[in-house]
Amino acid sequence: MQSSWIAIKSSKNVEVMSSSVASYGGSVGEGIFSQTADLAMLSPVLGQRFRRKLMAYLRAQDFVSYRVLLNLHNFHMRGLPVDEVFDPPGFDPDAFSSEGFNHSLETQAVARFLHQNGLKNVRQVDEGGWTPLCYAAMNGDPVLVRGLLQQRANPNDQTKKQQKMVGLFPRISALALCAFFRNHEAMRLLIDAGASISSGWEPPMCTAAWANCPTSIRILCEAGANAMVPDVLGLPALQHATGFGSVEAFQEICAQASNAADLSYALHWAMLFRGGDCPPPLNIPFSLGSARMVGALVDAKADLNEQLKLSTRFAYHANGATPLMIALIAGQYEGAAALIQVGADVGLQNARGALPVDLARELAAPSFLIRALEERTNPCRLAEPSFEEDEMIEVHL
Repeated sequence: MQSSWIAIKSSKNVEVMSSSVASYGGSVGEGIFSQTADLAMLSPVLGQRFRRKLMAYLRAQDFVSYRVLLNLHNFHMRGLPVDEVFDPPGFDPDAFSSEGFNHSLETQAVARFLHQNGLKNVRQVDEGGWTPLCYAAMNGDPVLVRGLLQQRANPNDQTKKQQKMVGLFPRISALALCAFFRNHEAMRLLIDAGASISSGWEPPMCTAAWANCPTSIRILCEAGANAMVPDVLGLPALQHATGFGSVEAFQEICAQASNAADLSYALHWAMLFRGGDCPPPLNIPFSLGSARMVGALVDAKADLNEQLKLSTRFAYHANGATPLMIALIAGQYEGAAALIQVGADVGLQNARGALPVDLARELAAPSFLIRALEERTNPCRLAEPSFEEDEMIEVHL
């Protein structure tokens, strides 16, 4: 439940990944286990850890962190045999029933949810800037979401503040939270209730791209969403997908957008933000491989040698940089190797006259990449696995 991790990328290159959002790529129970019996062994261990952490937050009276972790339980434990994570004593359904509602499953679910989360009513905004519907969208229980909507929760609720535990910005809608955490039935309920399919600083299409979830993208497009919808800064969902290494989401966006898919600078984003290539459940944003993302972009006819047009205030070497140069600057060595292998031009210069090999030498890139750039050869033939030099390992804290 800690999000920071260290990537030892070579004998000369170490990076600390501190982004919380990098920890939410998939659920443990949906991973691939060589021994299926391990699932049953893992479940009680994780459940115990959850309960201990929840109690620690309660003792510290950190109720916002408690609510976030409590409602992440379904996501983290998806695919595992689990019991109720935490049920505080003193629950009385009658005390929470609203006038005019019977004791339906939905009413009971809302009453229990409000009690568990220490919330007073369905429209309350807590000190973390989240409403009950925002927490429920992360939780994903469709009975609960339906119950909140029946009790007149606003389907267009948005977060008011940043939530560092999940690495999400303010102004994220409940629908965008559902799309990110792959809560598809809850998504449909919100859409049917009139939730906007494109609102918020990061629209649902963008958060679906972060999560590499083509199903969320299809649900949004079926409801009339634009697959290329931009975020508040004007960055389209397609670029979000390439930056997060979301190959399947990228392919779905291209399929939905058809001829409207704009691949401008898509390779740059993939190289700058380390488009990922980890198998489930570790298909996470800011992961370490990018060969699959490069392959998907090449198949989609992205320009291998497109040069970035950007103010030099952004970065010293950015103006005129090709995707290969961005990969080297960002320490994205697998991406750089993949670009060279598929024919990226190693002779192009950026606006400051630097060649890719100049950047590789300056930034102490792995020796096999420097040799590939010098000799203009296939880097894969020069890369020989060694635990003593240029070996990449990950250490999760």
